[in-house]
Amino acid sequence: MDIEIAIPLQCYRIVAFQIAPTQVKDRNRAVVYINLKEYEKAQADLLKAIKIGSRNSQAYGNLGIVAFVKQDYPLAVKYLEQAIAIDPNNKEARNLLMHIKGE
Repeated sequence: MDIEIAIPLQCYRIVAFQIAPTQVKDRNRAVVYINLKEYEKAQADLLKAIKIGSRNSQAYGNLGIVAFVKQDYPLAVKYLEQAIAIDPNNKEARNLLMHIKGE
């Protein structure tokens, strides 16, 4: 792991585990994992975030990203559509969905 990424990730882990579990913490940690290309860990955190708060458009959008990079396009579409249903203004989810559908 690149030292420039490892140090911020370790700092985030120290701070994050000192606060109560929240969907925001899990979602934010998942973004770190996505940037590290640790997609299974990201997916696990995002699913936890959704379990805590099912109306989390960003978590669904990030699950769509994870499914996309894993080349599971039907699952990516499902998650991205859920993100947009919760928040029609989620531009990232809309853009990726349009890309997948070739629009």
